[in-house]
Amino acid sequence: MKENHSNLILTLLFICCVCIVASHQQEKEQSTSDEYSSKIRKFTIPYDEKEWHDLKQTLNKSIAKLKSHPDSMVPFYSETDRAWKMGSQINQVLELAEYWKNEFDWKKQVDLMNELFPHYESQVDDHVTVRFGWRQAKSQIEKPLKERKVLMIVHGWPGSIIEFHRIINTLVDVHGFDVVVPSIPGYGYSSIPRKEGYHIGKVGQIFAQLMKNIGYGKYIVQGGDWGSMITMYVARADPENCIGYHSNMCLVIPNWRDWIDVAKDLITQLVSGTPYSSNTNSFSSFLSGCLTYITEEIGYQAMQSSKPDSIGVALLDSPLGLMNYILEKFVSWTDIEPRDTTGLFKVITRDEFLTNVMIYYTTNTIDSSMRKYYNVAKGAEEHKLGTKNYLQTPTACAVFKDLFRAPKSTAARNFNLIQYNRYEKGGHFAALENGQTLVDDLISFTEKVYNLQKTNTKNEL
Repeated sequence: MKENHSNLILTLLFICCVCIVASHQQEKEQSTSDEYSSKIRKFTIPYDEKEWHDLKQTLNKSIAKLKSHPDSMVPFYSETDRAWKMGSQINQVLELAEYWKNEFDWKKQVDLMNELFPHYESQVDDHVTVRFGWRQAKSQIEKPLKERKVLMIVHGWPGSIIEFHRIINTLVDVHGFDVVVPSIPGYGYSSIPRKEGYHIGKVGQIFAQLMKNIGYGKYIVQGGDWGSMITMYVARADPENCIGYHSNMCLVIPNWRDWIDVAKDLITQLVSGTPYSSNTNSFSSFLSGCLTYITEEIGYQAMQSSKPDSIGVALLDSPLGLMNYILEKFVSWTDIEPRDTTGLFKVITRDEFLTNVMIYYTTNTIDSSMRKYYNVAKGAEEHKLGTKNYLQTPTACAVFKDLFRAPKSTAARNFNLIQYNRYEKGGHFAALENGQTLVDDLISFTEKVYNLQKTNTKNEL
């Protein structure tokens, strides 16, 4: 009897110990959950049936109006190589508008985005709520957040998070990265800053804070267009945790050595008759590309840097006008042949393009997205120091056929360059145009970065 009594006491003590440990673990998990939920909240990309119905009604009227224009039947330029020289071709815009109204399924695209990019939001300062897609690799789910492999990928203008829908599964499921894909404040699903001064340097600080709010430790950033500069500022704002900077549009500031290279190119041309800028990786070639941009592409930037709300309000009120404005940039900046919608939709799909347009339309953010140009122009002194200072963070430049193709020598003077590759397929929207090459380049870079981290850790020991 005594023995049974003792066994009962021991059993009760064991159960109590188990309960105490379980309770402690639950409190720990609850504490972590509470801390997490206080900074990060679930967000679902919304779908509004009435808004979609009203949009199609508006498109119907706009299409009828545009069909009365003589260019809708006979293009001003019938030659293919001149078709988009003055901007959009009305007949091609009409074809896409008809598809948008009659065949495009917005509800389907919203559902796909919510599935592919589970969304969250975080209040990062008094004026901005960042909304972001966040995918966590199953291979890392048991690891603490601070020990995971993490990528932050940032879009530009006139792009959005949809640019990355082709590559995110590969990065997460194949290569085992957690991936954070934020909308830039004033673009798409992030809130619109209600004060001036949200230049790219400020956004870089905000995104660095976002990674802290999520709870990550070390991470690598990637971006093109504005995303390239914003992620560079993330690296500057958080040098301890941002361990790598990968860009498919490395923007560089020349110094006196680059101008010496130009002089050498000119002398070579005069002496040997070699065509100017024949070396595609020279600074002279880079300048030639800049000159083409200034003479053929810079008009939008002048307006958006000075009076963004003038064109912004016009586009807010006209879905067809908005689609057309973005379409011209995709036709001009994508690596396509022929340079028209026929060429464009060989590289990306109409649904991908229209989903990008719908993100701007349904969030009313085309005008606020343009203010980024104004804020950068007016806050030039605030971010100039950042672009002129050498970036210590290990850097990779993946140079596609973009507006600016930074030469390796110039990039090496601006960045701690550990990888540089040039590609002859893919343009401004590299993740959509040549996603596998971009992923391969990015993964190659991450391996180099993690090897550097291991070496540095050993040296510290």
